[in-house]
Amino acid sequence: MCLPIYDADEKLHQRIMLTPWWSDTDKVVASVKLSYHKNIFLATYSVQEPQLRRMCTHFNDEVYKDSCVEVFLQKTGCQEYMNFEFSASGFCHVAKGTSREGRESLPKKLLEAIPVEVKVLENNTERSLWTLSVQLDLCKFGLLLENEKLQGKTILGNFFCCGDGLAEPHYLSYAQIDTLKPDFHVPSSFVPLEFV
Repeated sequence: MCLPIYDADEKLHQRIMLTPWWSDTDKVVASVKLSYHKNIFLATYSVQEPQLRRMCTHFNDEVYKDSCVEVFLQKTGCQEYMNFEFSASGFCHVAKGTSREGRESLPKKLLEAIPVEVKVLENNTERSLWTLSVQLDLCKFGLLLENEKLQGKTILGNFFCCGDGLAEPHYLSYAQIDTLKPDFHVPSSFVPLEFV
């Protein structure tokens, strides 16, 4: 199952829905719109959920406890993968490694340079609706060579939405993960992203 990603210059994008594989909840609806420009991977998440949690105030905080969206990417043929995790507060945690254990968090200075935009469109006692747009320069994170472009490349990845610290925690992903409990750190579940 390959997922085509289109050049933003062509005014095309790929919108995918995220699925709550570990529970049957209709309270959370999440999707992500994907495209690219040269070496920049573009993702815009739209999330509707019962509660908006934005407690993170620093980079490399435990953003997964907030209302959170995530991108995991892996260079083809490489054991190491990157997890990019973004709180609805706009702060992020980024790390690299070959498994859940022993991951190396990236420096705050590098994370501060990631363009992130959060918009809270609705937030009341019944539901919240928010979007998060991010631009990932894949050369800066070692997923592409310097000045290399995405067109024609294939990278492995998966996309997520979670909120461990919410009153009703939820875990959604694009590609199915065959684990009994929620676990995003399963590289065997990553799908090929084809940049066309």
